Amino acid sequence: MLAVRPGTGERVVTRVLQQGARAHPDKKALRFEEADYSYADLWSRARRAAGVLRAAGVRQGDAVLVMQENTIQFVDAWLGCALLGAVQVPVNTEYRGQILQHQVGNSGARLMLLEGQFVDRVEGAEGLRQVLRELEALGLAEAASAGDQDVGTLDIDVSAALFPPGEHRRL
Repeated sequence: MLAVRPGTGERVVTRVLQQGARAHPDKKALRFEEADYSYADLWSRARRAAGVLRAAGVRQGDAVLVMQENTIQFVDAWLGCALLGAVQVPVNTEYRGQILQHQVGNSGARLMLLEGQFVDRVEGAEGLRQVLRELEALGLAEAASAGDQDVGTLDIDVSAALFPPGEHRRL
């Protein structure tokens, strides 16, 4: 578990998103690929992702490895982690072998979200309690039509931890 510290109130990403959804629900907050996402869309997606992550056992301070291409689901995972006070640890999709093993082992994560195309790279990695093959396997796709989860909002300003190449400290 990572030590997390209180955030800076209104400038925490989850607060900004929540306030944007209340004040300007239909205003475009993100354009990704060819799709536009309003503040309300992102807030809803983040809450659903947080609910699914929480159901998978993710708690405040937990590190969650995420090995995905640049997709809206990557954003969902980041925002879902942020709402729970968990820390997303993005994994470079080009990593293989020893460097991947190192990041997985030293991240302290108990959970990893990854696309199916990367499963064979991590199956032998030690240090994970649970490996999820795709976000869809976690239930985020089905959650898209479900109602929002009431996960609350934490004022925590750490929402991602980057692992530079050659880094050897544990998170």
